[in-house]
Amino acid sequence: MEIVREYTNGELTVIWKPGLCIHAGVCVRMLPQVYRPRLRPWVDPTRATTRQLIEQIECCPSGAFLTPDLFSASSCFAKTAKQLSICGIVSGSVTTGKFRVGRRLSSDLAIFAR
Repeated sequence: MEIVREYTNGELTVIWKPGLCIHAGVCVRMLPQVYRPRLRPWVDPTRATTRQLIEQIECCPSGAFLTPDLFSASSCFAKTAKQLSICGIVSGSVTTGKFRVGRRLSSDLAIFAR
């Protein structure tokens, strides 16, 4: 049976599927005030804005974090084919933004997509 945990800030429901988590730490680096692994419950979505939560969820490399509200116009899935909203780790720092597709990326850039 799959374990699923739900957390809410009253506006957005954050779903975590621990069986999918690869422990990359992107969530903790992006929103350390929300994702606190040493506390229980370890996720407190009331400590960030809904927009910040959505941006972080879109960057989860394993898809362990999701929300039913993610498939809105703000989602990376709604972007045009030539410009994507992506998240990656550049030299150990989480980076988000819009990048043009088709350029060669340096070897220290890892892009996560679901």
